[in-house]
Formats: sequence, C-alpha cells, structure tokens
Amino acid sequence: MKSYINWVAKNPWKVLIVLFLITVFFGYMMKNLKMNPDITAALPKSIPAKRLYDKMKEIFPSKAMAIVIYKGDVFSIEGAKEIAELTGKLEEFPEAYSVISPTNVKIIEAPQEGIDVEEALRDLPETEKDIESWKSRLSQNPTFLKSLIADDWKSAAIIVSLSKSADEEKFSQKLLALLDNFSKNHKGKVFATGEPIVNFYISKGIAKDMGIFFTSGIILIFLLLLFIFSSVRGVLIPLTVVLSSVIWTLGLMALTGRPLSHSTEMLPILIMAIGIADSIHILTHYYQRAKLYSDAKELVKNVVHDLYSPVIMTSLTTMAGFIALNTSHMESLEELGLFSAFGVLSALIWSLSFVPAVLSLLKIKAGKNWRTDKGMLRGVMTKYSNFLVRKKKGVLIGILIVLLLSVVAVSKLKVESSSISQFPKKNPVRKAAEFVNKHFAGTTAFYVLFEGDKDGYIKQPAVLKTMDQLETQVSKLPNVGSTQSIADFVKLINRALHDNDSSYYRIPNEIEEEKTFIYEGGKKVEKTFKVEGKKLIAQLLQLYELSSSPEDFANMVDFNYRNSRVAIFVKTDRDSELRKIDKELRKFLRERAKGIKADITGMAKLILVVRKMVIKGQFLSLIASLLLVWALTTIMFRSAIIGIFNAVPLFFGIFLNFAIMGALGIPLDIQTMVTSSLAIGIGVDYAIHFIHRYIFEMRTKDYNESLTPSMETSGVAIVFNSLVVASGFMLLVFSMFKGARAMGFLLALTMITTAFAALTLLPIYFVTFKPKSLRKAAERRKE
Repeated sequence: MKSYINWVAKNPWKVLIVLFLITVFFGYMMKNLKMNPDITAALPKSIPAKRLYDKMKEIFPSKAMAIVIYKGDVFSIEGAKEIAELTGKLEEFPEAYSVISPTNVKIIEAPQEGIDVEEALRDLPETEKDIESWKSRLSQNPTFLKSLIADDWKSAAIIVSLSKSADEEKFSQKLLALLDNFSKNHKGKVFATGEPIVNFYISKGIAKDMGIFFTSGIILIFLLLLFIFSSVRGVLIPLTVVLSSVIWTLGLMALTGRPLSHSTEMLPILIMAIGIADSIHILTHYYQRAKLYSDAKELVKNVVHDLYSPVIMTSLTTMAGFIALNTSHMESLEELGLFSAFGVLSALIWSLSFVPAVLSLLKIKAGKNWRTDKGMLRGVMTKYSNFLVRKKKGVLIGILIVLLLSVVAVSKLKVESSSISQFPKKNPVRKAAEFVNKHFAGTTAFYVLFEGDKDGYIKQPAVLKTMDQLETQVSKLPNVGSTQSIADFVKLINRALHDNDSSYYRIPNEIEEEKTFIYEGGKKVEKTFKVEGKKLIAQLLQLYELSSSPEDFANMVDFNYRNSRVAIFVKTDRDSELRKIDKELRKFLRERAKGIKADITGMAKLILVVRKMVIKGQFLSLIASLLLVWALTTIMFRSAIIGIFNAVPLFFGIFLNFAIMGALGIPLDIQTMVTSSLAIGIGVDYAIHFIHRYIFEMRTKDYNESLTPSMETSGVAIVFNSLVVASGFMLLVFSMFKGARAMGFLLALTMITTAFAALTLLPIYFVTFKPKSLRKAAERRKE
C-alpha cells in the first residue's frame, strides 16, 4: 500500500485523469436510473404468500385496484348525475379492466321466467322518486354496498380495476389530473387512493427526497467543512470525494438495471455522510502536521502512510456491516446493503487516490484555525482526556445510571408499522386512505385463494359453503369492512329465483328439493323433485351469464370455475390488527376447510410477511454485523480481545438507540430496525481510529501518557467526523416519509453515542485496567 501511495504522489495527473474518466462513464449511465415503489417486487418468490400472490395475478385479469371517492350529496339528482358522468369518464380509460360504481353495479331481479341483471341506475334520475328507487335497488346488492356507499350515505366510491398490461404510473397521473379538473367544475369533490395511487405518491416522494437530500447535503457539508478547515481545499476535496462516490454508486445501479426503491432512496445521503469520513481524517492529520513539512509530497506520504491502515480497516468494517443486510432476504434491503458497500468502496478509492493526488499538486497551506500549535479542538480534547483520568469513577457511575434507565425504556419498545401513516397527515393519499378506512370497506385486502384440480370445482356446494362460512366468520372481526366472493352472487341469484325469499339467500345443499307446478287433468298441481346442488349452482350461474356477462365474475372466479378467491377488505394496515385477522383466517382454514386447498395472500398478507422478514432478518443482520466487525478487527489488530474493544461502543450506541425509541414511543418497524445494522458498519470507525492511534502512541508511552496525544489527533478527527456524519443523517428528517425521518434521527443519534463511547468508555477502561493486549499490539508496531 505504501508503494501505491508513493506512486500516486509521484503521478497525480494520471490518477486524476483515470478517476475523471470513470466518473464520466458512471455519470452517463445515471440517465437510465429508474424508480420502483412496489414493495412486493422485493419479496423472494420462494415465500408461499408471494408465490400465491403472483399466481393469483396470473389467474385473474386485474392486477391492481384504485378507489375513487365522490364526496357530496350522493342521493340527489345532481349527485347521481355527477357520479354517472364520472363513472363514464373512468370507463373510457384504456388501463381500466372494469369500473364498478353505485350507478352501474349489477342488480339481480327475477321476472316470471329467468332473471334480469341490470345496472342499479337504469336512467339518469329526474325526480326524487327516481332517487329513492335507485337507493332501494342498491340495497339489494349487499356484496358491494359497503364498498360503494359510505356508512353515513354521504359519499360514494368507484372501484377501478386495472388490466394486467396497464402502466400504473401513467394511469395515476391521468386519473389525478381528471379528478382535479372534475372537482373544479362540479359540485361534488373527488379524490383517489388504492395501490397504484399510493405507489405513485411514493415515487413522487422518493424523487422529492432525492432532490432535497442531494442539494441540502451538499450545502450542509460545504458549510461544515468550511467551519472545520476554513480553506477552499478543505471544502472542495471532501465534497468531490462524496459526490463522485454517489455518482459511481447510482451509475452502477443504472448499469445493473436496479431501480431506486423505498429502501435505496437514502443511498445518496448515506454515501455522502459516510464517504466523507476518510477524507476528513486525512485532512485533519494533514493540517496538524502542515507546519512540520516544506515539501507537499513528503507531507502527503507521511500522513497517508500513517492513516491508510485505519482508513482501510474502517471501510472494510463498514462494508461488512452493509453486506450483512443480505440476511433479510429482501431484495431492496439487499440492494441497499450491496450498493452502500460499493459506495463506501468508491469513497475509499477516492480518499486514497484523489486526496493524496490533489494535495501533492498543491502548496502546503493550513486554514487559519489550524495555524496555532493547538489547532481546532486540541485544547478541548487535552482537557477532556485529563478529566477522564481524574474523574473516571464518576463518569463510569454516570454511564451506569444511563444504562439502567435505558433498560426501563427498552421495555417500552413496541413492534408496530403502518404504510399509509408513513405519509404526512396532510398528504392527499393519506387523507384519502384514512377517509376510505373510516367510511367504507377499507383500502387493504386479504385474499383467500381456493384452488381446484378440475374444471367446475368451485361450483361444488361444499366449496362455496366453505367460502360463505369464511366470509361470515371473518366479517365479525373488528376492522373487517366487507367481504366479496362468487358465493355472494350464488346466494343473490338463488334468492331472486325464489321471489326474494330471504330463506333462499344461501348456497344450495348437496341435494336440493325444488318445487314446481304442473297441470294434471286440467288442474294445477305442485310437484317436488330433487336436484344435485352442483347442477343447480351451475344453472344459477348460467342464468346470470345469459342475462349479463361472464366478465362480471372475472375478478372472483376464473373462466373454467377451477379457481376462485374471497376478498376481505380491511380498514387498517397496522401490523397488530392485520396479525389478528391473519390468525383467524389461518385458524378457519386449518379447522373448517379440511380437504379443500385454500391459502391466504393479498397485499395485507404480503405486508405482514415483509415486516416479519425484515425485523427477523435485521436481528440476524445485527448479529452478523457484530460478528463480522469483531472478526475483521480481530484480524486487523491480531487480537480477539482488541476485536471486542472495537465492538463495545457499538453495543453502547445501539442499546441507547433502542432505549430512546422506547422512551419517545418510536415503534420498531422496517426503517428503525435497519438503522441498527447500518449503525454498526458506520459507528465502528470511531473505535478503530482511536484504538489504532492509542496503540501507536503506546510504542513509546505508558497507558496514561498515551491518552492525551491520542485525543489530540484521532480524538479531534473523530469529533469532527461524527458531527459531520450525524449532521448528514439529520437531513433525513426532511423526508416526506415518517420512517425515513425516524431513521435519520436515530442514525444521527447513534453516530454521536458511538463516538462518545469510543472517546469515553474505551479510554477509561484502558487507563483503569491496562489491558495487556494493547501493550502486545504496541510491541508488534515497533517491529
């Protein structure tokens, strides 16, 4: 490595040209970078619920659903006409497979022969009597009533199912433009929610966040560097390092076809905050030694020769922490880990190539704050090291009290998550979702997919009765808004054919007794005959198809009646509530659907799977990160004990992190759980730099004497580094998303606490217990 540094100092222009060309290449590739807000895309296909979800999308013609809300005087002549007009406009969308609204929902009636299937609103109303007739007809279809009419009857919903080939982003753009224009020119107000709309707003949020993070990150780092180094080179060199590292990383993402997602949107600020660390350490030592040299190349070689070892160590441990995210088995988190690791590698290359190359070309010059013997913070760190030696018992007692209070706070930590609450309260899509969850059936859905082994399987009474019983059972649960299935239609048709007798609002039995009238000897005689339930069900469905269209059932059952699904709409997406419903569904299928192949999927199920996978995976990632950090630092320092010393500040910082989450009521969810794994890779840098310098000083000094010079050099750099990195992460509090804001706060906090532990716990332990492993390491450094 020393040979490489010498070559860089000797051939700076060659280094700069190569770095420039590589950066131009990655910068050009960035034009192909795309976004993908769909959280389900990150799930591995090996998960049963994901496989079933993908299979369901193949079986049924619609892949997503948007809900349009009309808020106004629904049951008025004007309101009915506006809903009918809006329904017509939505039906014109090429992306729409089907549109169901209170005006066009099908109503089943039975005249003398057969059945009639007509839209709820036959003609545009002209009188109040027409309105009452429409209202009465809607009540005949309870299957859709809760989904289409608000519980207070003051709002209406229009359900738009998208075709498989639909471009959800383009559809959402067109829909929102239509609704905005409609609200301006009509009495009723309209808005939308649903999976494609939520994903559209997530994409907008990611794009907005990226702009904020990138711009504010540059401004913040510029100001902090200007304050620390008070020189042009002290600002521009680290800025170039981090900006180039971001370009390399995003360019590689585009080159490999990986889109930005809800997990990777923070990559720029993450790389900017982490990547700046190495150049800060190099520049700090450069300015501290500037007065000792007259030749720039010699100064650069001296500084980088001393620092390349801890710089490489910290980069490798940070990369190891990120790579440990692969234990989550979530593609988006794995990508976050891998591309963050590449970003750190990029920053390492730039720090050990660009920084010495540029400094070799420039005359030696220190900022005004570095021209005194003490330099910035050196006096403060000298006093702090003396304070730790004198008051070590008091400091330890204080830390123990903090840890005891933290135990109490950690006990209050809860696991909870909600996707829709990630948006700001005033965000249109959150307001729309909360309105639907309050007044309609809900925006989140479980699906229970029933799979047969032959055509017509679903027409069996036993299968349909199981579906019906499932709906009845789950409808009793809190937060279940409504259920829908082909079984509901069978019951409606059966009732209609029996003069709307409520006793026939059921699934036919295996054998049914049907009554009819015939004429015998000129007299009308009632006859009873038996018919198989399956044949009767087939006749009921055929009657409907002759009167309407088989497409009406397309999102409930396939064309051959081999597969069908029950939709369960839920009024929340909170983990705790979804788990209760999922538990009841699993219990029902286990106990009352024996011999029937049925399983649970849907967005609600996938939400639970994602969150469970991430939280479980992050606990594994946490352990894997700690083990990797310990193993790497053990190899680097050639001592397992020193490897443990490097992990101590991490334990302290992460434990305090969980304690503050419990104290402030921040729940344990996907974003906050990932924070701990990220913090391990980043926070270990401070311990490595301090221990490396402490061992360096121990070559000629004892334990107490080594502390002050270590604090005056590496201690100063650690303080600067932690403040800059923490400030960078604090920019995440400007994110649109609640989870990203919490992550930014917690990462910033962890940087401060791990730096504090490295500069407090480790010094106190070293001067108190005088570990022999440090002395042995110092002796090896002499060799």
